[in-house]
Amino acid sequence: MKIIVVFNMRGGIGKTTLAVTLAEGLAQFGGAKVLIADADPQRSASHRLCPLATVNECGLPGSGRNISKYLSDAIVKNSLPDPTNYISERCGTIHAHGRVDILMGAHDTLDADRHFAGRCMTDGDKTIFSKLGRAFENLSKNADYDVLIIDSPPGLTTIVQGALGVADLLLVPMAAQSTSELLYGSTQKQIQKHLQATGATVPPSLVVATMYEASNGSFLDRVRVYFKSPLKIKKQKSLAEHELFSSEDGVTVKEKYGPAERELKEVSLAVLSRLGLAAQKPKSPGKSKRGSVNVGKGSRSSASAAARAH
Repeated sequence: MKIIVVFNMRGGIGKTTLAVTLAEGLAQFGGAKVLIADADPQRSASHRLCPLATVNECGLPGSGRNISKYLSDAIVKNSLPDPTNYISERCGTIHAHGRVDILMGAHDTLDADRHFAGRCMTDGDKTIFSKLGRAFENLSKNADYDVLIIDSPPGLTTIVQGALGVADLLLVPMAAQSTSELLYGSTQKQIQKHLQATGATVPPSLVVATMYEASNGSFLDRVRVYFKSPLKIKKQKSLAEHELFSSEDGVTVKEKYGPAERELKEVSLAVLSRLGLAAQKPKSPGKSKRGSVNVGKGSRSSASAAARAH
């Protein structure tokens, strides 16, 4: 499993937009089995992919099927729990020959993060960050995900620091403004300082230009120089301007993303290539796994289904 962390210190920059669209693009165009971990206390990714009732049910503090409960059990119990007890399957509306699952956001993510920060004071940074990293890597157990996408809050929280230590790729949505370049420079230094202190290496980074206009070409030139990269960035306005998200409407890429379909395919295949993964060809149709629940279309969560079955 490859791990992608979507992160920027600035809020409202398109982190969740990138995480959700990329997940569905990887499933649709790459046939990838994708898991989104919603680490943002706002739970935007959860709301954009699942019905409100499911998000609220899974987000309950202490007892829900969510990231806070999963990570807390992994840290406090000092063992790696079975991820299938926490993950909601087949969220959203687009899967094609791939699949999108979610580790739902929680009401108490900030409380859990403060608890982990406190344990860093007693157990040591390296110990807690290592446990968090192993917990993220463990999410592929029993499910064999191709890609884990972590949607981060706008801040270098303890959870984000633990994720960065095991990340294969750091995706940075960045508004095409001069202040963004300065902000990311500061963020990059903080990330490097943290990871060097814990003995981890800084993951490769990709910048995704958001809020882009044709007049911002000089910004992209500066970004290429800043990252010492010959990468040519091509950005169309369609992906940024199109109404992207609904947990009910649109069961195909064309219905849901309209004119942004081609651009989403290009971005998805580029990320797969950067991760060293090949797009998978569709398999012959077969029977779906028993117990799979498409929460993206308003179906009840697998937790509710299991409860009613008993």
